[in-house]
Amino acid sequence: MQSFRIIWSDEKSRAFCVQKSVRQGGVLSPYFFNLYMDGLEEKLDASGLGCRINGSFVNNIWYADDLVLLAPSIFALQRLIDICSDYACKHNILFNGRKTVCMRFESHGKNKIMYKPKIELKSSFLNWVNSYSYLGYQIDNSSKKYDDNEIQRKYYHIKVRANMLASRFSKTCEIVRRQLFLTYFSSIYCCSLWVTETQKVHNLVKVAYNNCFRILFKIRGPHSISNEFVNRRLNTFDRMRRRNCYSLCNRVMQSNNIVISSLVDNEDFCNNPMYKERTTVSKPPDHPTFSLLHTLQT
Repeated sequence: MQSFRIIWSDEKSRAFCVQKSVRQGGVLSPYFFNLYMDGLEEKLDASGLGCRINGSFVNNIWYADDLVLLAPSIFALQRLIDICSDYACKHNILFNGRKTVCMRFESHGKNKIMYKPKIELKSSFLNWVNSYSYLGYQIDNSSKKYDDNEIQRKYYHIKVRANMLASRFSKTCEIVRRQLFLTYFSSIYCCSLWVTETQKVHNLVKVAYNNCFRILFKIRGPHSISNEFVNRRLNTFDRMRRRNCYSLCNRVMQSNNIVISSLVDNEDFCNNPMYKERTTVSKPPDHPTFSLLHTLQT
């Protein structure tokens, strides 16, 4: 049992014990949570229900307390959810039914099935959705242009953030504005995953990025935006994306994850149309690593 004190200025409260729950932000909290949930992962793996990705069996993907279940059929999905429900009852865990949704991904060339069967979690039926924000990234089950919606969201976020910085830091020196730009725009979250965007949407977010630069540094008139980026030693939009793509490539190539390794080692992966699209954007080395996470989604 852990003992805690509250520090306010130089004063300390009396010690008190925490009898349940995991400390938010605690150094050991992730390890405690993993130990507590390892039993559920073992039961899901032992069920034998799931999907095959290049020979690797997978039916559950975890990131902290976010769980994704992968199933090839409605029966398999319901069975995996039942396993989670039984484990939750035995270990005093509560799954949030309002945040739990179902999404169907159709094979390429097949007509989209409109029928949405009922999937039950603890006596309540789950909603079916066509898109969902998972770990801050909008996932769409459409086979075409499913990056466009996410990019448009980033487009609005960039504009709002630029106007906010311009209004709050309008009187700061250029050194401070440069640091602000590096902090807020040196990387756009998950831009290395954009592989199906249309040219129209791509140009839209690129123009928004350049406009943010103009607004923050008060650049007016017909100046060459590329030269302005170079003069301030900042990355243009295309260079920023290339750096993010290469970073993702290196991390994927060095990953020990079985599923990711099986995709990287697959010779047919180079023929993936999303990989070909990536090569035209970022000119990566001759290795089938880009578009990996999108392949996991489909």
